[in-house]
Amino acid sequence: MLVLAMLITHFSIRDTATTLGAKIKDASSAAALARQERAQRQVHSIKESVRDVDTLYEEEFSEIVPEQQKDEEIRRENIRREREGEEQKQRKMLLERRQKEAELEIRKREEEQRHTDRSVHSAAAKQEEDLQLLHHEFSKTFPVADTTEAKQIQLYPAETSKEKYFKHAGKLRPKRGLRRKGNSNQLIVPPKVKDPLQQQLAEDYYINTGLRPKQQAVHTETEKEKVTQKAASEETFKDRYYFGDEDEKNVPVDEQLAEEKSNADSDEQQICDQKVAEEVVTKQPVSTAEETAVQEVLPEEQKAPEEKVYQLPNRMDLLEDAPRNEYGKRMEKENLSKALILEQALRSFNIDIKVNNIVTGPTVTRYELLPAPGVKVSKILSLSNDIALNLAAPSVRIEAPIPGKAAIGIEVPNREVAMVKIKELLDTEEFRKHKSRLYFALGKDITGKNIYGDLAKMPHLLVAGTTGSGKSVCINSIIMSILYRSSPEEVNLLMVDPKVVEMKRFNGIPHMKTAVVTDPKKATSMLNWVVNEMLKRYNDFANANVKEIDSYNLWLRQQGEKIMPKLVVVIDELADLMMASKHEVEDAICRIAQLGRAAGIHLVVATQTPRADVITGMIKTNISSRIALAVSSGLDSRIILDMNGAEDLLGNGDMLFMPIGQSKPIRLQGCYISDAENERVIDFLKSSAYEEQNDIELEKQLEAGVAPTNASAGSEENTPADGFDDELIPAAIKLALEYEQLSSSMLMRRLKVGYARAARLVDQLELMEIVSPADGNKPRQLLITQEDYRRMFEKKDM
Repeated sequence: MLVLAMLITHFSIRDTATTLGAKIKDASSAAALARQERAQRQVHSIKESVRDVDTLYEEEFSEIVPEQQKDEEIRRENIRREREGEEQKQRKMLLERRQKEAELEIRKREEEQRHTDRSVHSAAAKQEEDLQLLHHEFSKTFPVADTTEAKQIQLYPAETSKEKYFKHAGKLRPKRGLRRKGNSNQLIVPPKVKDPLQQQLAEDYYINTGLRPKQQAVHTETEKEKVTQKAASEETFKDRYYFGDEDEKNVPVDEQLAEEKSNADSDEQQICDQKVAEEVVTKQPVSTAEETAVQEVLPEEQKAPEEKVYQLPNRMDLLEDAPRNEYGKRMEKENLSKALILEQALRSFNIDIKVNNIVTGPTVTRYELLPAPGVKVSKILSLSNDIALNLAAPSVRIEAPIPGKAAIGIEVPNREVAMVKIKELLDTEEFRKHKSRLYFALGKDITGKNIYGDLAKMPHLLVAGTTGSGKSVCINSIIMSILYRSSPEEVNLLMVDPKVVEMKRFNGIPHMKTAVVTDPKKATSMLNWVVNEMLKRYNDFANANVKEIDSYNLWLRQQGEKIMPKLVVVIDELADLMMASKHEVEDAICRIAQLGRAAGIHLVVATQTPRADVITGMIKTNISSRIALAVSSGLDSRIILDMNGAEDLLGNGDMLFMPIGQSKPIRLQGCYISDAENERVIDFLKSSAYEEQNDIELEKQLEAGVAPTNASAGSEENTPADGFDDELIPAAIKLALEYEQLSSSMLMRRLKVGYARAARLVDQLELMEIVSPADGNKPRQLLITQEDYRRMFEKKDM
């Protein structure tokens, strides 16, 4: 029984365990299903949340895009109104200028008319006096014949009287007098002339004298009036009139007198033609109204050669069009997604912001952020690397705040860069209608607006960037813009290219003052020449009582002389010049930068090594307009712009432009001009009829390696022609003995002279073997002793 009970208990326990195991298994399955259902519900809810977020953002940006379009339309309307206002202003100024020119022309014509009237009145008075004198003389010499008893003879003036007339007038040929037909009293009717004024003068002439004046070649109404008035004022009585009583005119001339009259007419015609030719050749300048008539009188070999006129390269077919770029449309969705990522990334750093606007430019896209109240700008600036990481961008530039807006700009590079061709900027009304001859194209900003610069207002420009940043292309764009706007009479170019290959192509164009200088020593001499030229121009301004070059050119035009051209000095690599002769180059650049604007002399200085020993403090102080391209570090950016930012540029023309008077730079994509375009424009300039006008004297001085002197540049520059007779040479030697070295800057400070004279003193002492030749940036060493100095000047005194 016990065993049976144990068996029953065992089986009951087993059944119970089996039942419990089944129940446990069922319970675990139900729990798993429940968990699975909960997970699915969570996934579904997350998807719904994401869908709601996407819908929300789409609704928000669907509201942003119309607002952006509306803002863009408003901006374009404002730009259009500004352009219309500028065009109206320009039209008004043009109308005023034309009115002034018309008033000047009217006054000039009135003055000419008064001068002509005075000449006519004086000639008429002289003619009347000659008439009375001759009647008095010939009434004594040749008594009046009796017409009833003798045949009246028509007399001619003596040969000396003819010569005297041609000496003073020499333009009109006397003709035979009018004769009456037979015994009738009817006069021969004079031939009609086309011009009414000449017809009236001819009829009066016939009625008073009975002679026919020589008809001159007349063309236009103005020329006819001037020639007629001049003829009337220069004629004299002795050559135009027959002498004798009035009744003698009805007596026919016999054969002998007729032959004599014919010979006299032939001689008079030869003398008249010779006198007219001599007067036209010697009378200079010839007015425009008389020029056509004068050229008919002159023989072919005596006509002046035609003046060659420079033709601007207005042909835009020499330049290439920009390729079509549809990237901007494809970027809209990508920019929206990046805006969401940007907001999420900043919110992860507990910065509450909202993307208010997206502006796509040629190189970068700017996201304009509106921070919530209480958000510090410095906190956003410190996250530039984190923002670049989240956007998968090589670098970002943060502009906080955007000038003129209550927003922060984050500039993110585009995956594709849109090329900006120079033709897009040159082929515009703004460029064509601008008055300045030194207006040049730079590029486009982030909004796609064309950006230009005016070298006349800057008035000097510093360009710096590493290799491959687009520095040489920027320089070529500036030069090409000037060539498209100005003639050689208006702008001359001087170029320094130590790298030899960059600017050699410009040799031979009419604007070049001399060939491109590649030797650093010659470049130093050229800068010294520019300083002397600047001082000479100021001396000319003082003589004309004007202050700057535009007023001086206006004065020259009033005097009928050629204008003074502006001078642009382009230095492609400043570092090489500073290595060769730092102090002299720095002094010359600073002197030109300080005084060059009013004299019409402008500097464009470029370097690819923006170090502190190249772009010195003095150069930065005097050259306020700067262009920074891509550099390697923030230190280089601060040397150029006095602020960071250039180290984040992308290269290939991406630049920061800070003109004079502006506190923050503008980011641009510089315009591009290819070598083929450069060659086509330069070949066009070289093939023009205008001849190259290089300064021969400057070229000789550069070959000699010495800067030319200018004795009229100012009181301190008035040195004798012989360089060794400068009165300051003993003082300069004494100064060198005192300090045991010598430099131009030392002479300028201690002797109170200008740079040009100090440089000449140093050159003269070097030729006298008193100081050593130049050794880079080091001062020149003294080569003589106190005893040599004493012996030298004791011998000179003896």
